[in-house]
Amino acid sequence: GYAHLLHSLNDFTKAKQYYEEVLNVYKERAKKDTETYNPGLAMTLNNLGLLLSDNNETKQAQVCYQEALDIYRELAKKNPQAYNPDLAGTLNNLGLLLSNNNETKQTQIYYQEALEIYRELAKKNPQANNPDLAETLNNLGVLLSNNNEIKQAKNYYQEALDIYRELAKKNPQAYNPDLAGTLNNLGLLLSNNNETKQAQIYYQEALEIYRALATKK
Repeated sequence: GYAHLLHSLNDFTKAKQYYEEVLNVYKERAKKDTETYNPGLAMTLNNLGLLLSDNNETKQAQVCYQEALDIYRELAKKNPQAYNPDLAGTLNNLGLLLSNNNETKQTQIYYQEALEIYRELAKKNPQANNPDLAETLNNLGVLLSNNNEIKQAKNYYQEALDIYRELAKKNPQAYNPDLAGTLNNLGLLLSNNNETKQAQIYYQEALEIYRALATKK
């Protein structure tokens, strides 16, 4: 918890020190009792991966995420209801890391797997899982747009947009930034594809939301 706080305050050195200390404890305990300590071990690996990723320590971040992913896969086999959200979250984190490193093919594989999990989770509990579903759809849209897979990117953006519209109706303060971001992404995609009229509509809507957000800051 303290490491997480330090990370949020951008104190990367101390946060890393505490995460590594906790990690060593979990690793030792998990050797004797995997069932009890593997969930904490996976969570700490994922958190350390986030920290290292934010600090541009890409290679080490990937090692942490991969180790967390392997543990969450095993946990989710035994108890999917409890651990599928963590599995999907780590897949998304790995996808984002690899996307920033231009490893497009592997990124898409991780995002796609996360998407399938979030779709199932959202069927059972849309309130809890629709935000993560929309984020993953948007991430896939960005990836495929950069890869010139225009039609599929547009479909993912559109689906993310529909979810963010519903979320923003209920909680505009939390979700209007995401709604505007997806509108902007769709506008850019359509603009680059010479669909100027529709692109302008999306940009205009994004602009109105951003203006309103900027007046509150």
